[in-house]
Amino acid sequence: MTPKANSVKACIDACETTEDTLTGRAGLALVSRYLRVTGIIELLAERFSFLKRSRKGAALTAMFHQILCYFFDGTELHLTRFDRLREDEGYAGAIETAPRHLV
Repeated sequence: MTPKANSVKACIDACETTEDTLTGRAGLALVSRYLRVTGIIELLAERFSFLKRSRKGAALTAMFHQILCYFFDGTELHLTRFDRLREDEGYAGAIETAPRHLV
């Protein structure tokens, strides 16, 4: 295991069929992992590096990761949803980030 993988509490090793009832966010963890592995987030952050004018605030990679996961989730597409998701530990856990109030 790589050092980065050790920092993740729960690691997905396989996708299999189950009889268990999963939450609506069950596939979001897989999408999150896929986005990280493919490197698309880093490509977007590099391409749009002009958006980040200072070193303060969230990294572009973190912002792109959260936005793409948000679009894949598709539960509600209003900008005010970001305010509610900021405090949602379940959502943050699904996309493997820390909620803002815990950071």
